[in-house]
Amino acid sequence: MAKTTGTPGAEPRRRLRQAVARSQRRTGVQLPIGFVRSLQSQPEATPLVRLLRGGRGGEIRLKLYLSLSLLATAAPYDIGQPIPSSWWAHALGLADPERGGARRVSDALDWLERNDFIRLGRRPGYPSSVTLLDARGGGGPYRSRVEAGESRWIVVPLGLWRQEWIVVLSGSALALFLVLIELTGGRTKPASLESGRHNQYGLSTDTWRRASKELSEVGLLSVGRITEGRDLDVRRTRNTYLLDLGRLDDPVSTPPSSTLPTS
Repeated sequence: MAKTTGTPGAEPRRRLRQAVARSQRRTGVQLPIGFVRSLQSQPEATPLVRLLRGGRGGEIRLKLYLSLSLLATAAPYDIGQPIPSSWWAHALGLADPERGGARRVSDALDWLERNDFIRLGRRPGYPSSVTLLDARGGGGPYRSRVEAGESRWIVVPLGLWRQEWIVVLSGSALALFLVLIELTGGRTKPASLESGRHNQYGLSTDTWRRASKELSEVGLLSVGRITEGRDLDVRRTRNTYLLDLGRLDDPVSTPPSSTLPTS
């Protein structure tokens, strides 16, 4: 998927940090495993894949949904005071934020409602209120980790917003970043894909390759190789993946050993 956003600056940074402050979160944004990984015997498209592949605007839908999740911290899991589409367009670094960017955000909100990710409370002439629905899909009420009785969720660090990473990463790179948080489970050792695991995530081989390259170039991911099997067995070589989540606390303008992609 082509990168459609990515203009960091003082205004997106100010608004994103304002959003983090408004959320009053001290830890990251939690997402259920089912948001990124299908646990069905016949894997179905995950909510993450549906967000990206639902036609034009997938990148904006994903970034907006994650940012709405940042603000919806407690039952009934709404974002509090409604926020204008133009505000989100500025925060996400969209071109022409007051007009074209605002329309793209409005289109994304409409898509999220039609596809049961959120519920909008519409008032003519005013911004819509937003309430999250079940992040696993299906249109049911949103459930926290405790309410769902699940012990393990994905935790997305707040640096994704504070340091504008959500602005500069492409939709594909952001999606793979979420997938790799689940795959590595927060461990500090490299992880590899087990047989069949790739299909559970639903990202194409090409998307995986391009997104891995982008994440590596900005210092968020290290990709290695490992050979498995004994001498008399069929030996397989797999990629290994290790995220540097601490890198999210660094400004996006100062990658450690490479330049940021420009497109």
